[in-house]
Amino acid sequence: MPISARRTNRKNFFPTVIVNLLFWGITGFMIIFVDPALIKNIILPESYLPFFISLFIALFLTLSLILSHTRRGFFVSTVIISYLFLSLKGLGNLVNAFLLVGLVITLEYYFSQKK
Repeated sequence: MPISARRTNRKNFFPTVIVNLLFWGITGFMIIFVDPALIKNIILPESYLPFFISLFIALFLTLSLILSHTRRGFFVSTVIISYLFLSLKGLGNLVNAFLLVGLVITLEYYFSQKK
């Protein structure tokens, strides 16, 4: 059997790791060096949107690599960001956390059964 016929299809995760490190660096830079008042009212009032977007992308890429599934990484990072945003607005309690986790478990079950 020729060597080229036995070649396995492997994914190259190196670009994803580089982009992931870039977004963790951006998030860390915002935490350490940026005054929260500067990004508080960008696009939406009192939302800290640039921070949450950079944190979402960093979490999404990290969890997609760890969980080996893009959909699960998206769901888990969405739950984390949603809970952090609810906590920012004073609505982060145990009931909302369980509701978010239950919603994600239901969506994951639904999308895994469609195959």
